[in-house]
Amino acid sequence: MTIRAFARDVALILLGCMIFVTTISAQELEGEEQFVFKPVEIDWILEIMKNEGYSATKDKDGDVEWKIDGFKAWIVFSDDESHLLFYSAFGDTEANLRKVNTWNSEVIYSRSYIDDNGDPIIEYPLRTKSGVTREQVNDFLSLCRDMFTEWYADVVN
Repeated sequence: MTIRAFARDVALILLGCMIFVTTISAQELEGEEQFVFKPVEIDWILEIMKNEGYSATKDKDGDVEWKIDGFKAWIVFSDDESHLLFYSAFGDTEANLRKVNTWNSEVIYSRSYIDDNGDPIIEYPLRTKSGVTREQVNDFLSLCRDMFTEWYADVVN
């Protein structure tokens, strides 16, 4: 074997290795959206929200306080930590039982109700007991934001 042939073979092997490593790295990056995170922690949710450009902070209770269109909403863990709960409530509104019932009959992903003080509330859960992917969290956040905007227009306003 000549030196030129040897150098060519080494160069081809190195090129093959570089392509393999690049392919593996790209798959790992794509796979992070599908990697299941368990247990789910509120700090991780907050990090995702900030990375996605949402206005969110951790409140004094350790929950996520989220500003949507200037209004407050929260993301909290259930007492048994089996799910996250998107939650928002308003006082002194034009909301009534008819509007809430109409919302509940047309939207299957959330629940809305009037609390004991007459305030409208919206909730939407994300089951986390078995773990969640980053993509599931992003979908949850997007749905919560869009649903909140519609709910505010239909029920609160």
